Amino acid sequence: KIKHQMRLQAGNLWVDVFELKNISKAPQVLLEKTFYQTGDKAIALSAQTLVPKEQALLYALVEY
Repeated sequence: KIKHQMRLQAGNLWVDVFELKNISKAPQVLLEKTFYQTGDKAIALSAQTLVPKEQALLYALVEY
């Protein structure tokens, strides 16, 4: 499950912050490249593995 939390701006750079939650019954391995979209300058995750019901944050840096 992915939920947009906020958007931060500094000059022409924006950071979109998303909350990721593992709603399955198995651990999930997260890879930054899975979340990359055209136009993203950088992707960062607060955790690489989520056990069931665990949450992490995804940060996407975009230049406008």
